[in-house]
Amino acid sequence: MSITWNGVSSDTIGVIVERIPNRYVPTRRFSPQQVAGRNGNILLVDKSFPNVEQEYEVYLSAEAQGLPSVARACAEWLMGPTGYCRLQDSYDTTVYREAFLMGGYDLENILNKFGRCTITFSCKPQKYLLTGDTPISIPAGFTTTYTGSSVQFDGITSASITSLSTTITPTQDLHGYSNPWPAGGGKNILPDISRNSSGHDVSVSFVGNTATLNGLASSSGGRNVFRSGYFSLSAGTYYFKKFNESTVKPTVYLQNGTSIVSADANGMFTLSADTAKMNIGLNVTSGTDYNYTGTFLVSRENVSEYSPYSNICPISGLTGLSVYVSPTQDPDDATVYNVDWTTQAGTVYGGTVDVVTGVLTVDRASVDLGSISWTYQSGYTYPYFQGTMPTDCASGSDAPGQVSLVCSAYASIPNITASSFRTENHNSQCCLNSAVVAKRLLVQNSAYTDAVTFKTAMDGVQLVYDLETPLSYQLTPQEIGVLTGTNHVWLSDGDVSLTVTTPLGGIVTNPTPFDARPLLTVTGEGELTVNGKTIQILEAVSSFKIDCETMEADDNSKIYCMDFPELSGGENEIVGDGSITALTVTPRWWTL
Repeated sequence: MSITWNGVSSDTIGVIVERIPNRYVPTRRFSPQQVAGRNGNILLVDKSFPNVEQEYEVYLSAEAQGLPSVARACAEWLMGPTGYCRLQDSYDTTVYREAFLMGGYDLENILNKFGRCTITFSCKPQKYLLTGDTPISIPAGFTTTYTGSSVQFDGITSASITSLSTTITPTQDLHGYSNPWPAGGGKNILPDISRNSSGHDVSVSFVGNTATLNGLASSSGGRNVFRSGYFSLSAGTYYFKKFNESTVKPTVYLQNGTSIVSADANGMFTLSADTAKMNIGLNVTSGTDYNYTGTFLVSRENVSEYSPYSNICPISGLTGLSVYVSPTQDPDDATVYNVDWTTQAGTVYGGTVDVVTGVLTVDRASVDLGSISWTYQSGYTYPYFQGTMPTDCASGSDAPGQVSLVCSAYASIPNITASSFRTENHNSQCCLNSAVVAKRLLVQNSAYTDAVTFKTAMDGVQLVYDLETPLSYQLTPQEIGVLTGTNHVWLSDGDVSLTVTTPLGGIVTNPTPFDARPLLTVTGEGELTVNGKTIQILEAVSSFKIDCETMEADDNSKIYCMDFPELSGGENEIVGDGSITALTVTPRWWTL
């Protein structure tokens, strides 16, 4: 058997341990205190232990060299080092001790070929586990981004939400349709007349919502049927309405293909299935002279009157929003964070907001079309109205579709040039012509021919447009708490983009019941917390060592702490803030 002292094995010296050594457990330090009138002592227990002496009975084998030579080598081996050195024996290879040799031993000389003595080391009470010398790398920090209408993630105590943002977009009540329309409460899709009974001097044309019939129906041939082009309707309940009819009226009815649709007294009818063959037909009586006009609407609402250009598809923005954080996705279980920007930005129709940083960026604005200047451009194939947009409107170059428009009364046409808009039928539609310096809104509407009347009709009609330069506002940042375990996060409006930052950290498990004082190797700066005890790294360092046992660092001026941390028996949580980028822990586990 052998011992290893200061890295040198006794085998190399010729020193052999004769028998398994006794094991010594140190005495706990404590102070008993007696209190008058109370039985027994009160113990003031100190968690530290005194040194212990460890004896090894050895003999020196010197048959070849002679005892004096081996004895000198043994003395040099034992007495050469000063201070504490590492001591390990072959009887328990899983541990080692820190020891020093005070010196002095009597060497029995046997025939000048053998020697025998007892070597006594003064040892620190700890038996350090070899496993405690293996550095443990603490997992580096990381960030994870989640997106969706509602996001879910698993939270830990050290995690934090560093960004929680959403895109603000205008919302519009289209009453089930895909685009707004300029008629009060209804919408009609009426292509030009597709066919009529032959041989009769009667014509019917449809422009927008208005059907016009002219001519004298022949006295021979009885009824004459005219039908509009087909248009599509999905299954559901609708109302068929006729407004502004002239005095002489033909029979006007709604058809699905060639079948007349049955409607009640209010014009209500129900389609049981989608159809692409809806049409409007007119029956004219032979010999009757017609000069008829009328406005037809197919609507989801029971409209009592026709009022063109009213704001029937209002656009809504946001003045704030609410953030919900819940373990169950139940609003009743949620913590609610309310954000309001009414004071800073008013109603926002487009942009982004980060609730955590408080940064609100606005990239859209709203204008009342009754508040801008209009001119009537009559010298084109399809006359239109031209309005002067606010100066903060974004430019769309020669492709107005590059600029987003949302209007409460007109469908916005994407990717169309101003020249195409003037030469094509885009009744009840609008686009932005920003190819010239002055930014203009173009609107086709066949019901008006003068700018003054049109401007009056535009009062209350909303238009949301892109800003040339987005506006930025600083709101009060919100600290959104992370739940331990399952987190469900959603917003009152819009999808959520959520970034969760988990700092450097992890759990280190001490296999013994004794508090260990580790060696920490740190890269970065900031706060490092071990079991609630914090060390501040005052400036950026790399592979910087902090010895919690000696209470020293590579440079003590670069750290600040009230107490050096220890690793207790069981689990120990270690957390670094976002600026601590790397950490290894040499735990120095020990036992007795």
